[in-house]
Amino acid sequence: MTKSQQEQEEEESQTNTPPAPPPPPPWAWIKAVNNILANPPFEEPTEMPVQLLPWLYLSDEYHSIRQINRLLALGVTHVLS
Repeated sequence: MTKSQQEQEEEESQTNTPPAPPPPPPWAWIKAVNNILANPPFEEPTEMPVQLLPWLYLSDEYHSIRQINRLLALGVTHVLS
């Protein structure tokens, strides 16, 4: 069996196609991350635990385990460590 001239030309054009260049670096994203690191848009909480949702608080180990009175005042019943 012989291939038609058109099929041969299609195969040759597909095999001779150079690979696509890599995508450009995401400069906008890199700049945004650098801006966040240089000027954080957040502040450290002054009082722990911090309420995330009406039923969910976030804290570190010191404030969540050693300051039981604060947890009781907030109505916290369970602590995951």
